[in-house]
Amino acid sequence: MSKIISSIDVGSSKIVCLMAVVNDENKICIKSASIHESRGIRNGNVIDINSAVRAIFETRIKAEKLINKNISVLAVNISGDSVKSKNIRVSLKLPSGKVSKNNIITLARGIDSNLKKSKKAPIHLVVNKMFIDDTEIRNPSGIIGNKLRADFYSMYVDILKHNNLSTCFKNNNLKVNNYVFSAFASSLAVLTDYERQSGSLVIDMGAGLTSFCIIKDKKFIYGNSIPIAGNSITKDIAEILKINMVLAEKVKILNTNFYMNVDEENEIINIDIDSEDSYRIAETNIKTINDIAKARIEEIIFMILKTLNKKKLDKTFNNIVITGGTANIYGLDNFVTEITKIKTRIGVCDKIYTSSNLDENKIINPIYSTSIGLLYFLNRFYGEDALEDYKGETGFFNKIINFLVNLFIA
Repeated sequence: MSKIISSIDVGSSKIVCLMAVVNDENKICIKSASIHESRGIRNGNVIDINSAVRAIFETRIKAEKLINKNISVLAVNISGDSVKSKNIRVSLKLPSGKVSKNNIITLARGIDSNLKKSKKAPIHLVVNKMFIDDTEIRNPSGIIGNKLRADFYSMYVDILKHNNLSTCFKNNNLKVNNYVFSAFASSLAVLTDYERQSGSLVIDMGAGLTSFCIIKDKKFIYGNSIPIAGNSITKDIAEILKINMVLAEKVKILNTNFYMNVDEENEIINIDIDSEDSYRIAETNIKTINDIAKARIEEIIFMILKTLNKKKLDKTFNNIVITGGTANIYGLDNFVTEITKIKTRIGVCDKIYTSSNLDENKIINPIYSTSIGLLYFLNRFYGEDALEDYKGETGFFNKIINFLVNLFIA
């Protein structure tokens, strides 16, 4: 029997809801998709609960009506300045001399407890390395020794800020099974197996936030976000051309194109003359718009690279994959390759199936990467059998047990 899984991507400008079935071959087929203007959310934080609740409701109800099914198993993205991370080293003496799964769970339980005492809610916990008596081992289960040590990468969120987001879903009578960092979710949708193994920097450029993560050796080793993204380009256009944000957004969408040559950029912008402002800027050339966009993109990229350099992570990846709504700028990949000298491509999920009532070409778009990745997370994290009996447990302890049992990175 096919199982229904759902995802909701809550962004600053839009909310995306996908509902999919997992068939007997463990393949995901998207049956329903809805996208709605976001309200009450800014840069990953809830600024108006009532508006956010309503926007989530309008998005999910449309998706549910399309297939006449209710959301049950649900994953939601999370990002913003409230999300933090750190590396944690823990150790444990082995009374029996042999490592068991319970020993590793004890280590994870300790991390969970310490974070909660600091009023932090754990989101992801990744085992980077494990050692038995100072010898690094790949899988410690059953190995004999005196001391077990583990290096974890932990991502967590401030409980009070997180409660604001969770309240929006509770008020919609929705139980969130997992919160997943946005860029990590996108990585599950857009990276190839080779890219996940060799080391990749995934950059998810949304409207209000740019989140990014590094995946290496098929592990999530670092993630962060900055409050500069597509809306920053729009604001710059509005300020420089002295027009409103709505018109500035239209100008950006219709004219930003990094593929253009010098002659093409000298042409005037494409804009409907339907207001005083649009008439006034009608003689602006496309180069002005491209220069504004390039300046912001360059700032975003080098802020990310500077952060990774400080963390001594700049040598952990050999390519960049950009996704999210801002990735729809033509020629963005070539521009980033040029300024960084790092091979860059645009990330889309081209291995997804959709039902006949949906336009697959629309779903294969960078704006859907996070929401599709959330579906992959649910399917791969819990596995086919786990979904059958999954009761909606949201506790971190249950998640880490599943991680250990299924040997899945998250």
